[in-house]
Amino acid sequence: MSDHLESTTRRRAVHKLKNGKSVEIHSLGLADYTAARDEALRRYKRQRLETYTGNADLVDDPEIRRELMRDAFEKIEQISCEDLPSREMEMPVRDRQGQFVRDRHGNIQTKIEPVEYAAWWMSKTPEGQLFMTWLSMKRGDPSLTLDDADEVFRDAMEDLETIVDRVGEISEPTLAGNSPTSDAGPTTTAEAKRKERRNRRRRTGR
Repeated sequence: MSDHLESTTRRRAVHKLKNGKSVEIHSLGLADYTAARDEALRRYKRQRLETYTGNADLVDDPEIRRELMRDAFEKIEQISCEDLPSREMEMPVRDRQGQFVRDRHGNIQTKIEPVEYAAWWMSKTPEGQLFMTWLSMKRGDPSLTLDDADEVFRDAMEDLETIVDRVGEISEPTLAGNSPTSDAGPTTTAEAKRKERRNRRRRTGR
């Protein structure tokens, strides 16, 4: 390992929810992000299948309906992560050296860019945010189930996006004294995402 590359140590943090509960989160590794990517694919395929089956119910002929179902399952089975549609997110701007570009006030500049579907799912959907938080919490308690995590956030859903930001922050590898975002991990920094939320509140008034 290069002298300039520091090994990623397992880090942890305690986050207090608005409902008074506290959760312990831990930094994630490549295997966690791979698992999340696979989960995003699984849920996308299930959603597509439910759409197909819902439309098949509109067909009166049983034989044609069965044929449509067979075709649907075959199509769904062939979908891979590379086939998923991209999504757009506000992303931090980097220069040619990979460093964040900042304005004269020191704030990270951002722009809307297409991103991988799984990255969008992890950070922008409640299901993805809960899944990522569960993976992080499970690092400290392997017996914790996704249903357990769901129960913790049942009355604290508004905390999920903040916690996912924090999980991404403590999971970022340290390279030569900086903390660039891993290609396999979070797609935005916590600072950039906070700016995104501020801009969204200004646009929507919420």
